[in-house]
Amino acid sequence: LDIVEMGWHEDGDTQTPFDLTASSIVGINGGTGFQASDVGRTIRLLGSDAVWRWARIASRSSATVVKIRLYGHALPNL
Repeated sequence: LDIVEMGWHEDGDTQTPFDLTASSIVGINGGTGFQASDVGRTIRLLGSDAVWRWARIASRSSATVVKIRLYGHALPNL
């Protein structure tokens, strides 16, 4: 038996949302950035380990900042 990866995950629905900050509005909603209507939508994140994760937008702070809850694998701390 070879264990390649082991990680601990918290259920996304029980997490305290945390900030996701975009470097610009380019590529977000046709260049308008995050909108209030994005709350509840899912977003994909590519980790530095080349594994895709998904998150749900919990709230919007600005055109470049939303609070998210992460589902599935935790982001690597590299």
